[in-house]
Amino acid sequence: MTEPVALRGPLETREGDAYVYTWSEHGYGMRLSHVIEERDGLDAEVETFLFHGSTERARRTLIHEGRLRLLGTNSKRDLARVLQETTKGLTQNGHMVEWRMLIEVACRRTKEQYRQGEPVIELADVVPKPQSWLIEGVIPEGRTSLLIGDGMSTKSIQAVAMALAVVTGRKIGPYKPMMTGPVLYADAETEEDEQAERADRIARAIGFSGVPRGFFYQQQLRSLVTSKQGLRDAIERTGAVFVVCDSAGALANGSMNEDQVAIAMSNALRALGKVSRLVISHVSKAVAAQEKGRGRAYGNVFFENYARSIYEARRDGTNQTDFLVGMYHRKVNRGPLRDAVAVRCRFEDPFGPIHLTEARISESQELAGFGQDMDAIVAALEGAGGAMDFPEIERDTGLTGNTLRRRLSASPLVTLIHAGGGRNNPARWGLVDRTRGA
Repeated sequence: MTEPVALRGPLETREGDAYVYTWSEHGYGMRLSHVIEERDGLDAEVETFLFHGSTERARRTLIHEGRLRLLGTNSKRDLARVLQETTKGLTQNGHMVEWRMLIEVACRRTKEQYRQGEPVIELADVVPKPQSWLIEGVIPEGRTSLLIGDGMSTKSIQAVAMALAVVTGRKIGPYKPMMTGPVLYADAETEEDEQAERADRIARAIGFSGVPRGFFYQQQLRSLVTSKQGLRDAIERTGAVFVVCDSAGALANGSMNEDQVAIAMSNALRALGKVSRLVISHVSKAVAAQEKGRGRAYGNVFFENYARSIYEARRDGTNQTDFLVGMYHRKVNRGPLRDAVAVRCRFEDPFGPIHLTEARISESQELAGFGQDMDAIVAALEGAGGAMDFPEIERDTGLTGNTLRRRLSASPLVTLIHAGGGRNNPARWGLVDRTRGA
């Protein structure tokens, strides 16, 4: 007759949002994930597995999976009966397994941990450190960033360029990687062949024969709230240091205009762990139609509030083979905002390399109008050959009166050429490196 083995407490570990319990004396374990608390109690998906001399996930053999009500007597009893029949109630060494007891322990500890939340940390024990960057001035390491723009802004091309910069360690346009590693592109909008074509064309422009190894793709067919554990598993399998989520609206579990949907989306991104995250987001028709000023991501303001860094992309003109894209730093939580920069995009032919090079935002007066005031002023002066009368600057920038005077007086980029006086004798301003002979 077999005897029950003495039961000790399980080894408890976390795998993302999953709670894992293993009993070394039995060789069995349980993994409870996707815990949901509703009015009638806590539910979870449960996997019961056998491990072979190790608790490493690669060593597990699945025995049973199902859904379990953590406080439901019938649910726990039914699971115990199934496991009793499946394992014949025995461990690998022939001892009896008290499945009801193992299930009770796993349910109680999951309930306690889920409701207790994350660990409490005393900040005096945390060593302060400055913000580190995955891509200098663009993507903060281990945080959520947004890239917003309309459908013609080339935001997906910019995101693929950032990804390739991280994979290859090479600067592409203005995107300078501060560390390298694999990248995962989580795509809810297109297919792998479309992203592969973009990556191939940008990679060929920087000297590669095709897409380099280390750039992974996973299509997303469900909301991020639902699939975050699967995405986290993919990040762990690939070793990704950077994940691009394309796009926010397609990955949301409902309308992004709703508070709870935006908050749930942001929390799901944080649940991906320490990986650096870039989310591509569309803008509204009204924002796309703006002629100057700051754009905002489509949906609830909570989504932008949760992001640690936000860039907006704007495209200049209608030329299909050679054009500028303005990249505007709209928000950063640590450190200063970076100056707006332009990316020149040049297509040699419809299927040839896509060349991305850094340019000055002032090269386009249209793009300068979406940046800071001085961007518009410098663009206007450059367009006029380096110097303009005050009323002309007002006309071309939309800045007027004292606001314009303050910007001109405070900037080291311009200088007063002629003080003027009166309506028919306007002041004249010029760029500091172009005023000679003006």
